[in-house]
Amino acid sequence: MTKIRLKALVASIGEQGLHEPIDLLEVDGQLWGFNNCHRFAAHERFGLPTIRARIGQATSRDLNLHIR
Repeated sequence: MTKIRLKALVASIGEQGLHEPIDLLEVDGQLWGFNNCHRFAAHERFGLPTIRARIGQATSRDLNLHIR
C-alpha cells in the first residue's frame, strides 16, 4: 500500500470508522492476524483501545498453511 493510500485509509477511518473488520484466526487460545496490518495501523494511530474483528477458529495445521 502506498503512503497516499494509507493516508486516505487513516482519514476514512477517522471520519467514518472502520468499515471492514480485521480477520483473525484463533489457534490454541492465541489470535493471529493476516493481511490486516494497514487497517490495524490506521486504527492504532487514533489511539483507539479496541478494533472490530472477525475471529475464525483454526487448528495449528491451518495456521501453518497461512504462514508458509
